[in-house]
Amino acid sequence: MKTEILMEDTVQCKYTGFKGKVLSRTEFVNGCVQFGVVAKFDPKAPLAIELSEQAIDSQSLKLIRKGPRHEKEEEDDDEPTGGPMSRAPRMRGR
Repeated sequence: MKTEILMEDTVQCKYTGFKGKVLSRTEFVNGCVQFGVVAKFDPKAPLAIELSEQAIDSQSLKLIRKGPRHEKEEEDDDEPTGGPMSRAPRMRGR
């Protein structure tokens, strides 16, 4: 079973070794899924490093550490959905 990658997870590319946090997800019509990954920023570094996303295919990524969204989704599973509406709202303009 493959673990789903969510925003703010720490991931690493299997081929290049690039490691960072997931900031975006892009799904293409052909089914390809890419994640925008940003390396950790160190403000004490001697040179200013520009933050830019690296688009990496989902198949090339491995999950290093789960982010806070995994815990939130596990908690939300038990909440009721509210069920169907008792009465449909009236449309305006008729």
